[in-house]
Amino acid sequence: MFVGRLTEEILENRLNGFSLKDVKVLDLSNAKLKDFDDIFTSKNFPKLRELNLSNNYFSSMRIFGQFNSLKTLSLAKNRIETFLISNNIM
Repeated sequence: MFVGRLTEEILENRLNGFSLKDVKVLDLSNAKLKDFDDIFTSKNFPKLRELNLSNNYFSSMRIFGQFNSLKTLSLAKNRIETFLISNNIM
């Protein structure tokens, strides 16, 4: 049962067999997400340039620290009140 939490397993299923390491653009807008595991790291997504998390249900958001490849992060139409710094960013 999906309760709004994105896990690596759910994400891999949504990618239909594509490797996380090869993804350059990821659109998870309108996915009814409330939270996610620490999966958005440069280790898991070394080529990710664009990440769209718009139109979800986030009330807090982890900040993506050393994510050198990420150029665009879309967070429009969420309910973000706080930003959290993740300690597991590589």
